[in-house]
Amino acid sequence: MGQIKVLPQLLVDKIAAGEVIERPASVVKELIENSIDAGAASIKIEIAEGGKKTIRVSDNGSGVLQEDLKLLFVRHATSKISTEKELFAVKSLGFRGEALASIASVSQVSVVSKTKAQPEAWEIAAQESHIGSPRPATGLDGTMIEINNLFFNTPARQKFLKSDSVEFGHIADAVTRYALSYPAVRFDLVHNNEPVMNLPETNDITNRFKYVLGEELASSFVKTENRENEWSLSAYISTPVHTKSTMKMQWIYINGRYIRDRIISRAIMQAYSDFIPQGRFPVVVMFLDLPAQDFDVNVHPTKIEVRFRNTWQVHNLVTASIRKALSSSELIQVKGLQSDGPSAEDKPAVFTDNRILQAMVDFFGAHPNKGPVVGIDVAPKGAFGDAYIGDLKNGLSAAYPSGNLTSQDMIPSRQYIQIHNAYIIEEVADGIIIIDQHALHERLIYERLLDEDKNKGIIAQQLLIPETLELEAAQMAIIKDALPHLTGVGFQIEEFGRNSIVIRAVPNFIASHKIKEMIIDILQSVADEGTPSGKAFNPASASASGTSLVLSKDSILKLVACKAAVKSGMRLSDGEISALLEQYHKRGVNLKGELTCPHGRPSAYKLTNNQLAKFFAR
Repeated sequence: MGQIKVLPQLLVDKIAAGEVIERPASVVKELIENSIDAGAASIKIEIAEGGKKTIRVSDNGSGVLQEDLKLLFVRHATSKISTEKELFAVKSLGFRGEALASIASVSQVSVVSKTKAQPEAWEIAAQESHIGSPRPATGLDGTMIEINNLFFNTPARQKFLKSDSVEFGHIADAVTRYALSYPAVRFDLVHNNEPVMNLPETNDITNRFKYVLGEELASSFVKTENRENEWSLSAYISTPVHTKSTMKMQWIYINGRYIRDRIISRAIMQAYSDFIPQGRFPVVVMFLDLPAQDFDVNVHPTKIEVRFRNTWQVHNLVTASIRKALSSSELIQVKGLQSDGPSAEDKPAVFTDNRILQAMVDFFGAHPNKGPVVGIDVAPKGAFGDAYIGDLKNGLSAAYPSGNLTSQDMIPSRQYIQIHNAYIIEEVADGIIIIDQHALHERLIYERLLDEDKNKGIIAQQLLIPETLELEAAQMAIIKDALPHLTGVGFQIEEFGRNSIVIRAVPNFIASHKIKEMIIDILQSVADEGTPSGKAFNPASASASGTSLVLSKDSILKLVACKAAVKSGMRLSDGEISALLEQYHKRGVNLKGELTCPHGRPSAYKLTNNQLAKFFAR
């Protein structure tokens, strides 16, 4: 008997579903694309339990005829293309006819649809390979599709889903992508019966930006346009002042379709390379219009990747367009890079904030040898600032007295050097120590947090003026679950309106200019991993209060320590390096062993004189 077998259709469908349907957000993406292709002017997305229980998408589009309802669940049945020629000139968002067939193979689906030509609506249900018969129903013009119990018959896929709030965050991201590209369409997003997004239709895309991304960021956008033969580009880009710690807030569209492309992303970063520091990423909303024959969208089942006929033409168009905008005189002045006249650093600072004035008085009262206040930066030049250096020297020393160091190690005047803005090489009596500055600082902060938590609790510092932070819908979903855990480590955060929070207190070691960035980084880490510890959501471990994120105080402490620590790539001052090294040795580290960051990565390595001599055959 032969060994090669033809797989049963249900198994084939499930394999195909694995390519198209990765998580609840994948379902939402496919259904929104169908609604847009149907000409809908209004789309409502209702979600229950992060999409694991229910996903309902309703639109006022053209609807589906009664006789076509059964074909919705037949693989490769579509109204959007019919010839090979059309395949290479696709104008619709969907065209393969795979979405509903794939969804029905891993969930329970019902569809209610009505066209303007039909006097009544019709309903049909499907599950796995079972497709029901259409029956009369009640409904308005358009289509409503309801998905229940996603992955109920594929538990292996189900167990890899994250918490409700993380999965809903991915759904909110998916809705945001289409909301930015289709401002003329109204979008409503509801989670567990609570409205999250209400985006009215608008003819002005900047109004949509303000509603989705926040007034401050949207108002800072600079528009750039370019045209090259039949190719055109229109992009809204952030100034060098408004950057993020990840590339998450870069949206690229080709002919209205959201895509990810490494060449375009690289072109964006290359255009910004002279204007922003390493490790920061601009906010970009870019619309490319290309002839259909110049790119192929039929590359991946999710249609999120494309292939260009002329990759470097795209790269050069993007780079030239952004550089043109960034090189304008107005933006250069914002960055302080004027080519003529005195630079911003040459001018005395004008202080209009009483907090800054008071901080200066306190600082120079305690450090009389620092000299006059002329041209001082509002934000510290180094990674920590002088106040933080003092905190490292004084605040930690009491908690970590000297321990395992020998008299040989305690050289009165050590020699050290920072290399590649990432590592510190220190001379000690019997060799050298190579230190990862981020990992070491992360460990110091983490140990301090543990010590404070063990004794009197983590010390919170009330902000003189609370910080308000606008969040995306996905981030807002996560912050609601994370609030109790952030409170336990010294943060005092409250919801402030629909998509905003107010930060009233922070752990006392966090520099004021890092507060917003840290909160965003924490939320992003939770969104990426599901939990700070990287573990998937376990319903059995959820608290009795219903909290859906499996967070522990220790995992939050590790995450806060990581985000507060000096980053690799930062140039440190002598004072900052000295403070780190002092506390490194005062902690009583056994230099013959390894010191690691809280996540287990080595932070220091010692080479003895004997090892060096042996290597160089001395």
